[in-house]
Amino acid sequence: MSPQQDQNAVFWYDLLSPLFCGKIPPEDTADFLRELTETEHLFPDGQRKKPSRATLYRKWKQYREGGFEALLRQRRSDRRKPRKNRRKRQAMIDRAVELKMEQPHRSVDDINQLLQEEFQTSIPKSTLYRYFRRAGATRLAPPPSQAKVKGLIKTITPRDRQILEQWRHSSNKRLWEGAVAILDSCDSTVEEISEKIERSVQTVYRWVRLYKRHGAEGLRRSPKVAGPGLIKTISPRDRQILEQWRKSNNKILWDKAVTILDSSGSTVEEICAKTERSRASVFRWAKAFNDHGIEGLRRRSRDRTNSNQKLEIKTRRIFEILHDRPMSFGINRSNWSLRSLATAYRNRHGEAISASTIGRLMKGAGYRFRKARRVLTSPDPNYREKVELLLETLQSLKPTELLFFVDELGPLRVKSYGGRCYAPKKKPPTYVDRQKSRGSITLFGALSATTNQVTWFYGKSKDTEAMIDLAEILFNQHHDRSRLYITWDAASWHSSNALTSWLDAFNAQTRELGNGPIIEFLPLPSRSQFLDVIEAAFSGMKRAVIHHSDYASEYEMKSAISAHFVERNEYFKHNPRRAGKKIWEIDFFNDFKNILGGDYREW
Repeated sequence: MSPQQDQNAVFWYDLLSPLFCGKIPPEDTADFLRELTETEHLFPDGQRKKPSRATLYRKWKQYREGGFEALLRQRRSDRRKPRKNRRKRQAMIDRAVELKMEQPHRSVDDINQLLQEEFQTSIPKSTLYRYFRRAGATRLAPPPSQAKVKGLIKTITPRDRQILEQWRHSSNKRLWEGAVAILDSCDSTVEEISEKIERSVQTVYRWVRLYKRHGAEGLRRSPKVAGPGLIKTISPRDRQILEQWRKSNNKILWDKAVTILDSSGSTVEEICAKTERSRASVFRWAKAFNDHGIEGLRRRSRDRTNSNQKLEIKTRRIFEILHDRPMSFGINRSNWSLRSLATAYRNRHGEAISASTIGRLMKGAGYRFRKARRVLTSPDPNYREKVELLLETLQSLKPTELLFFVDELGPLRVKSYGGRCYAPKKKPPTYVDRQKSRGSITLFGALSATTNQVTWFYGKSKDTEAMIDLAEILFNQHHDRSRLYITWDAASWHSSNALTSWLDAFNAQTRELGNGPIIEFLPLPSRSQFLDVIEAAFSGMKRAVIHHSDYASEYEMKSAISAHFVERNEYFKHNPRRAGKKIWEIDFFNDFKNILGGDYREW
């Protein structure tokens, strides 16, 4: 029994001891276990976590059936052994190891293919690699039964022996290694030869194979360089045409002629260096000439007409599937993915297609994965009339008239706020979720559409009296103007009877005295906050002085907000610019649909 097992058993016994000893009445068992699941406990592995109810019931049952010993973690009897279809799986593993021992260079995919044909199933690659390592049947570690074999080369002809003896006394290390590998293979093991020439066992086996196939000349060749004989035969007519190509100014024809004509006396590497072409191009031209003669070299690389037609057909089929629902193809998804499109394509047309091909075709057709954007719409039945009135007033303002966007912000609690800031990569800043409020403020503001100046004050609540105070402040600030337009959202206190009565009386008194501007209200449609430009000013203020803040009092927060608006007003005095962007550019007769859908964000 390990110390870890002792600690686990003691932990569970201490946790459930009131239940084991009968201190908990049967009717209170469920409540006791529920309390345990709701509390974090320090487990023997050092982690604090809450045990599940199923685990507690299982431990209780184990103790009742077997006592303290049952709480110990039991080791599986079939550990490190296959557990499903044990005999068949073991037979497959033995067969896989046998196949690998026969040919060490045989890949895992080839072995799985052979197992599929023999047993109608395969084994995961990681499992095969594990068993190959245990049996010593990997390329890096050849099995001892093969590595310690003597007499790999049974007979060496007198001519080859004479050549090999010359190589053995040569200063060329490559030839010396090949000669030693072949001559000593009759009396030495592969490992001894490998150690002597300081080469791997696989290299020794490769040289032995080359000698058995081609004799001593097989060792003279480099595995990466093909010798003469790349081209079988060249007819007199073809030779005459190739000689003309060789004298031609066409670089491609010259390269092809040199490749074919020089193949009898030069290696592939020499031809590649001469023509400045890749080995693949040389071999491709040689194969084309051997198969079709001079006509094979005249063929173009590929006729892409049929290929383009096939791609067009595939693209059309993909979009036919794309405009249908995945449920129609038995796929439990609400939207399409590349993999599900490939599955539906294969099921409908009986032709396999990869997800990457579908992605490439859709990208070529101009399709991308896009997130649906929620647009702002207004249910106001007089939406068009109100928007037209606002835009006409805004775009026809006289020099003596001003238009203000008005809104409220708050109540804002004085507490610690989160936000974006510079921080270490793996240590994001945090703030407490539940905090004791240090007070709250409510901000009222008006933004001039032409001068981009903000007028603000702090109140106690959002009501009609606050709106009257803001209107009087604007009247006193712009006493030299002829008319002030105030536009705001459809809040209840913006359209109250008391506010309307006050406005009528205030304008009547202004006309009677003949001094001061006339105030007019332009209510926005309901749920059309995207038309109220001051929302952007409030958002910028919150990012600057509210986000990631921790003010101690209401006075400190009000001072920061006021300082922000003072700096903002000072900036736009020296850099005049109208408030908003798109709202000044839109021709509402032509772009009314975009306004209605709320597609414009920068107001």
